[in-house]
Amino acid sequence: MNKEIVKILNTLGVPMHLKGYNYLIDAIEICMENPTISITKELYVDISVKYKDTPNSVERAIRHAIEVAFTRGHIEYDLVDKIFGNSIDTQKNKPTNMQFCKSVANYLHYNFENDKEVILNHKENDVKPTKFNNKVIECRECILYNLATNMEFYKILKKYIKAEDFVQESYIKFAKLIFECNEKGTPINLFHFLEEFKNPEERDEILRIFHFPLNYNYKNLDYLERVINDQIKIIKKAYFDKVILENTNIDEVQKMLLEKKKIDKLYITLS
Repeated sequence: MNKEIVKILNTLGVPMHLKGYNYLIDAIEICMENPTISITKELYVDISVKYKDTPNSVERAIRHAIEVAFTRGHIEYDLVDKIFGNSIDTQKNKPTNMQFCKSVANYLHYNFENDKEVILNHKENDVKPTKFNNKVIECRECILYNLATNMEFYKILKKYIKAEDFVQESYIKFAKLIFECNEKGTPINLFHFLEEFKNPEERDEILRIFHFPLNYNYKNLDYLERVINDQIKIIKKAYFDKVILENTNIDEVQKMLLEKKKIDKLYITLS
């Protein structure tokens, strides 16, 4: 979340060399964690303790940084409107310290919730599978099959995927067994693996992997690379969706959202 605050401050024209710049970063983070915090009685005090300054000095530094941004900086008025709305006259006035910190905190929180809402719309439903869910399961089964039956394939993919990426408990357990056997150089025996799964439903899930209708064309490397990359991306994005939904820490979720975005740039070369 710190990076997002920095982006906002830079876009609003707050000079980085001012003491109030760093104070604002901390102040906004604190407001996001505690929206009802008292600015004068608590926030300034907390920041002054961290930086070995006085509360009055903290207040002045923040006020000066805001004033410089709104009177001398190259401010983005479109962003000002989005954050502060009609609460200030962007052509003449500037927000108070409290208004600035809490408005930016609310803006970032709102955008974070919007990101999370997008993920919620793709949440996997265990009761009624959707076409999207079926595609994720199909990709997991196909990759697991190839990890178990093709050592060269495993050697390449082990750098890009981990057991936890498969989300379902039975698939995670199966993936761990595959990784363990391949690392030890032990032949993979499906019937020995099945002995590890006592639950009939889990056994059926593992057996289904080996009845998966494979469409890979191993003679066409370009085609194979595209398929593998698409499947890995779908699997990893579904993993991040699940973890994000289960996490309530805004900073951690923000980091995961950024990591999820990096998946689109992933490309695995098989040659």
